[in-house]
Amino acid sequence: MNSKPRLHALLDAVRGRLVRQIWLFGLGTAAAGAGVWLFFAYAADRWLHLPAPIRMFHGAVLVLLPLWLLRRHLFGLLRRVPNREGAALLLERHLPASQERLVSALQLAPRATDPISGPLIQRVQREAEAFAAGVDPGIVVDPRPARRRFAGGAVLAGGMAAFLAVDPLLTGIFFQRMLGRDVSWPRRTTLFVDVARGVDGIQVEEREGEIAVRLARGSDLELQVRAEGVVPDSIELVFEGGLRERILGSGRESFRTLLRSLQVDTTFHVVGGDDRRGLPVVRVVVLQPPDVAGVAYSIVPPRYSGLPEKVVTTPEAEVLAGSRVRVHVRPDPTDARGLARTFPDAREIPLIAMPWPVAPPGDSGAVAADALGFELEALESSRFRFELVDSTGLGNPEPGLFGVVVVSDRRPELTLLAPGQATVEVVQGGAVPVRLRMADDYGVASSTYVVRDARDEGEPLASGALALRPVIDTPMLPNGSPRELVGRVRLEVDQLGGGQPATIGQSYVLTLMAFDGREPVANESRTAGIVLRVVTADDLLRIVRDGLSRVGDSTDKLVRLVEGLGRTLGTTEEALEGNGGEDERAELSALAIDARRAHGDARNVARDLSQLAAQLLYARVDARAGVLFERLDTLLDASDERGFQSAPWRTLADEYAAGTLGAADLGGELVGLVGLALDVAEPHALGLVGTLDGARELAPGSDLRALVTAARQQQRDLANAAEKLRARLGEWDDFQSILGLTKDILGRQKNLEQRTRELSGKN
Repeated sequence: MNSKPRLHALLDAVRGRLVRQIWLFGLGTAAAGAGVWLFFAYAADRWLHLPAPIRMFHGAVLVLLPLWLLRRHLFGLLRRVPNREGAALLLERHLPASQERLVSALQLAPRATDPISGPLIQRVQREAEAFAAGVDPGIVVDPRPARRRFAGGAVLAGGMAAFLAVDPLLTGIFFQRMLGRDVSWPRRTTLFVDVARGVDGIQVEEREGEIAVRLARGSDLELQVRAEGVVPDSIELVFEGGLRERILGSGRESFRTLLRSLQVDTTFHVVGGDDRRGLPVVRVVVLQPPDVAGVAYSIVPPRYSGLPEKVVTTPEAEVLAGSRVRVHVRPDPTDARGLARTFPDAREIPLIAMPWPVAPPGDSGAVAADALGFELEALESSRFRFELVDSTGLGNPEPGLFGVVVVSDRRPELTLLAPGQATVEVVQGGAVPVRLRMADDYGVASSTYVVRDARDEGEPLASGALALRPVIDTPMLPNGSPRELVGRVRLEVDQLGGGQPATIGQSYVLTLMAFDGREPVANESRTAGIVLRVVTADDLLRIVRDGLSRVGDSTDKLVRLVEGLGRTLGTTEEALEGNGGEDERAELSALAIDARRAHGDARNVARDLSQLAAQLLYARVDARAGVLFERLDTLLDASDERGFQSAPWRTLADEYAAGTLGAADLGGELVGLVGLALDVAEPHALGLVGTLDGARELAPGSDLRALVTAARQQQRDLANAAEKLRARLGEWDDFQSILGLTKDILGRQKNLEQRTRELSGKN
């Protein structure tokens, strides 16, 4: 007995719903896959401009992908649709209350006629029919996923179809390209490549689809890429080998970049936006540029310098100002030509053919060969580059910098030895000692003096040359001149006015000048003006008297210092007798400082006395001191140093004391005082300093008694000498004796002036 129609209708309805869901799901999946792949293939080809094999692959996928999806998600699932028993099982899974009546009714239907079990099976069939009448076949399948898949696929496929239908021309191009045909997309962006022209050493040749560039090794290549249409945000340089360089835009239609210091051949093209043609192809050929193989400088110094001619092969040459310099450059290749460009004035100097300089004696580095070069007179430092061009028109990129450094001929260096003050008091009939030490890098040629009126420094009142002599042990220069000289002249006060008598109160300005041998114009150095003020003999003697008074005060301080040294030495000597030790050693070291002070004070006294004596002797107010004056002038003329020199004064004092220089009045007394001051400074104070310094050199534990005893005796001798000097200076405190002596001197001076005027009137 077969099942009733209601159960079969229910099961057929369930199977029908399953089939409809499979069709919706399969068609939607195939449509979605086709739409997505179609969009991907279109976008990839539209923006990447894919090659033909990839496009054909995309076309094959576009055909095969929907078929595969239909086979998998439609026909494959349709073959798996359950029969009525399967549909019954699906229903019973959702309807537990059926108690498997539906499946049982179907499976037991062939046995419904069995006489034993037939009645029971028929009852099950009736219950299944009754149960099937109230079952909804839709409970087995949820239709929403399939509907959504179908709707999604329809939307994707329909959207893509609508997109393609908007521009049939582009759609046709796309499908033709899918078939492998070489049909180009219309470009929104077109790139144009331009290589910078007019740059030295770069040659550009354009062909169809190609730009050939020839440049020197190490040159920079400037590129400009112009975009027409839609300007992309950036472009890319694609080099052979796959290297890419991105160039960002600046909001304008052109892109600029610089390929720096190219060393090897390279090939590249430019892509950007939807312009993927890779045209034109830029092929860069790097050539070996001309270069500087060697530089040499032939230097001819000025004749006055005495320097030898020489050849320098370093990149930079140092020369004396005024030298003639030939600059030689040896190019590689030898047929290269060019010019020298100077800096910073940017002058262009043509390079002319000239032989490579012959190597100097003993130098085998330079080889005679053809070269280029130019000649200049080195008046100021100059830098230059050699810009070379070979026979092909190729230039040398970034040529090296060479130069000539000019060393100026310095002005003579001056040291004024005498007079020692900026203002000098002179008297009528007196003299002014002038000594000037001069040094120059190429020798002093001459030295002069000029005297002008201090009130009106117009035309010189007097002028003349200084007698020159080399400084002792000075080195000789290459031109045979001594490195340092001393110029000397003794000016007579009565001749300072240039024929006009010197009047009391008048002032003159003395200026000393030195000139070197520079050509054509010598370097000149001059001293500051020295004021020579004419005073009376009485005023001069008053200056001497005041100076002696100051020296007396200094001598008193010196005596007190020496006496203090004696007291301290006495205390130290007593302490040593009581077995003193290291404390006394430290005390003696401290006393050495006081001894050095005493030595310095004694030299200052001698210096002040020597200045007063020289001032008096050069004033010639002491008529009996003529021999003494001439001897002093001779001794000071031999001095090469500035400041107080004790040796000339020691010699003068000793000779005067021996009676070989006559018997002077005031001048002789002053020279004797200088001798006493030198006795204090040199033999006694200096000896005490050496003895006390010896305390630090003795080994620890040594007996200091002998050293202290010797120092004590030296201190006594120093004290006696200082006291003797103070006593002699004390005699000058009696101003009456000074005035008496002054009166005699002035009387003799007036008689001399009167005789001079009488002789002048007769003439």
